[in-house]
Amino acid sequence: MEGLFELLQKGGLAVYFLLFLSLVSWAVIVERLVNMRRSNLVGRSLKDLKA
Repeated sequence: MEGLFELLQKGGLAVYFLLFLSLVSWAVIVERLVNMRRSNLVGRSLKDLKA
C-alpha cells in the first residue's frame, strides 16, 4: 500500500495546486465565519455552537 506522500507525487503538479486551493478556501470560510460572528450577522443558534 502506498503512502500519502507517494500518491501526491504521482498526482503531479495538479494535486499540489488542488491542495493549495482547498487550504485557501478553508481559510476564507473560517475568516468569513469569524467576521460574521463579530458583526452579529449570525443568529444566536450558530453563536451557541461550541468549537
